[in-house]
Amino acid sequence: MSAPTVGTDAPALVAADPWHRRTAVWTLVGWIAMVVTGLVWGTLAVAPDGRQGLLAAPFVGRWRFDLDERFLLLAPAAAVGAAVVWWGPSLAQHLRWRAVPTLAGAATTLMAFLLAASDGLERVVHPLTTRWEYQPLAAEIDDPLAFTDGFLDSIREYPIHVQGHPPGATLAFWLLEAIGLGGGGPAAALMLVAGGVATASALVAARAVAGEHAARAAAPFLVVPPALLWVGTSTDALFSGVIALGAMLVIVAVCRPASAAGAVIAAAGGVVLATALHLTYGAVPLLAVPFAVAVLRRRLGPLLWASVGAASVTAAWVAAGFWWFDGLDVTQGLYWEGIAAVRPWPYHLLVGNPSVLFVSVGPAAVVGLALAIRSWLQRRPDGSRAGAALWILPVTALAAVLVANASMLSKSEVERIWLPFTPWLLLACAAVGWTPARARWWLVPQVTIAVVLQALLRSPW
Repeated sequence: MSAPTVGTDAPALVAADPWHRRTAVWTLVGWIAMVVTGLVWGTLAVAPDGRQGLLAAPFVGRWRFDLDERFLLLAPAAAVGAAVVWWGPSLAQHLRWRAVPTLAGAATTLMAFLLAASDGLERVVHPLTTRWEYQPLAAEIDDPLAFTDGFLDSIREYPIHVQGHPPGATLAFWLLEAIGLGGGGPAAALMLVAGGVATASALVAARAVAGEHAARAAAPFLVVPPALLWVGTSTDALFSGVIALGAMLVIVAVCRPASAAGAVIAAAGGVVLATALHLTYGAVPLLAVPFAVAVLRRRLGPLLWASVGAASVTAAWVAAGFWWFDGLDVTQGLYWEGIAAVRPWPYHLLVGNPSVLFVSVGPAAVVGLALAIRSWLQRRPDGSRAGAALWILPVTALAAVLVANASMLSKSEVERIWLPFTPWLLLACAAVGWTPARARWWLVPQVTIAVVLQALLRSPW
């Protein structure tokens, strides 16, 4: 028998906790302390080493304080952010459900575009067309099968970002070229749309697992996280969208009654997730998200169908000449030969990565996670855990973050690397947004951080 979903009273489980306010306050203090520590330690001990490229440590890039006319260029993003703060929570509660993930996804795409365009329209496109990226190499590929078959043999000749990922990442841009959508413009549009798909997919998954109220409460927070700074201008946005779509399909299959349609949905989810694995090695920890839902629901059957779908994709890649584990082994070696060798692991493991992630998801998500974990640890009189269905997605995503951080393969370009994790972590904001009025209070710092960071940080993405 599958575990029951948590209904419309799920966020109230947290609200009714007499320790709610104290937990929120102390978590917010912890959020501030971690961010300040990351900035201070980074500024004093990491940024002065120019070899690391972290002049704005813990972020990649450099600080800029010549704001001048960029205040005006940021006005559209600030206006959309303010609209989300004021109307987003009410719309999320009162619109027909099907409109909620659609509108949230579209608003995510719009907000990400406006933030990126505040530096000029060319900044939306340029980061995807530099000599370190996939698009210039993709434009030179004549035979995708030959490229795949010889990928590992020629990997040292490729741009740095191509070296760090399976060949699927480059072939995604080749496919755009093949259908007549080459160049930076279509590539940027794909990243922006993928960011919206990640938002919509996470919300659909949240509804399937925890009920409509929880998904509606979280929706505005997925639209305006500070992580949007990297959605429009980095390929990790594409990874985020594909991973979220695949995980959502498997989760929906797990949460619906067993049927032939459910098996097809699960198999489709497996196909998409295997595709994600051949876009980025970093997709592996997030496979825990649909797996955890299947365990909670005691329904492992859909995972078997998902495995069938994934196996078909993997077999196609093997037939084309690429074995995933060989690629991971070679990439790990190249990673430690490169800039990772000069970036200090204590800083990134203990402070840099956590502080970047804290900024990316904003204080609302971190406080929500703390409330979620505290609620989950409390047992009811009958021995069950309060809101287990509601919290399974963000808490599992947090566990995936810890695994990724401990792997030490996330010391470089950390801010954009966390994009695939952020939609799932942001679902914890349901704990702080159970009413429109309370959601608005927490949305204000989310929008403010996004706009201020965009104004002050000059990033490669």
